[in-house]
Amino acid sequence: MASKRRNWTLRDRVEALSDDNARLKRSLQEADRKLKLKCRAPSPVKGIGRSSDMAANKIVQLSKRVRELNAELAASHRRANSAEAKLLKHQTEPPAQEIKRSEPKESSEDLKKLTEKFNALNIKLCESRNQVQQLKRELKIAHKVSSEFKSNFSQSA
Repeated sequence: MASKRRNWTLRDRVEALSDDNARLKRSLQEADRKLKLKCRAPSPVKGIGRSSDMAANKIVQLSKRVRELNAELAASHRRANSAEAKLLKHQTEPPAQEIKRSEPKESSEDLKKLTEKFNALNIKLCESRNQVQQLKRELKIAHKVSSEFKSNFSQSA
């Protein structure tokens, strides 16, 4: 009888240990699944790629516009410098003795035209500078937004 009791006790213990073993296996499998979900790279969020592409395109467009405006600014500088040189040339030229009375009027008219042209070029030059500065500010903002977006994306990954 003692051996039967001991046999039953041992069987009960084996069944209890088997149940504990099965429960622990399920817990381990669940923990593995949770760990795999946490370790897996985050799935791409809908629209993130599109917004980064849009930011990159905006940066490219602004950079292109800045280059164009810088080229236009350089051309305006050249024109303003040549107009200024002509103006200085006319101002520093000593009057020739063979100049008729009608020529001083024409030279003063030429001088007025050149002065007006010079002033117009200076105004256009200032406007171009302002545009370049505005585009540079927009480009800085776009770079800043892009870098913040990249840092936010890398932090969420």
